[in-house]
Amino acid sequence: MISEGLELVPPEVAINCRFYYDEQPVGEWLRFATPMDAMIDSDGVQHLPKLGKALGLYFIETYWSYKDAVFHPHNEFVVVIP
Repeated sequence: MISEGLELVPPEVAINCRFYYDEQPVGEWLRFATPMDAMIDSDGVQHLPKLGKALGLYFIETYWSYKDAVFHPHNEFVVVIP
C-alpha cells in the first residue's frame, strides 16, 4: 500500500498495458509503481517497468530501483486507485 489510499500495480498488469496503450504520445514515459521485489534481474537488482514511445516504436523497458532511489518530480507514475 502506498500513501493517499493508492495501491501498487501488479507487474503483469504493467507489462500487459503495452499491448493496449496504443495512443501514447511520442516522448512520454510512464513508470509503474510496482512492488519493489517484483522484478529482480540476475544480479539481484530491483527494477520497475516503464512504457515509452519514440522513433515510431513502442517500448517497454525497466530501470533500476532501490529503496533510496531518487525520482525527479517530472516523472509520472501509474498507480491503482481502488
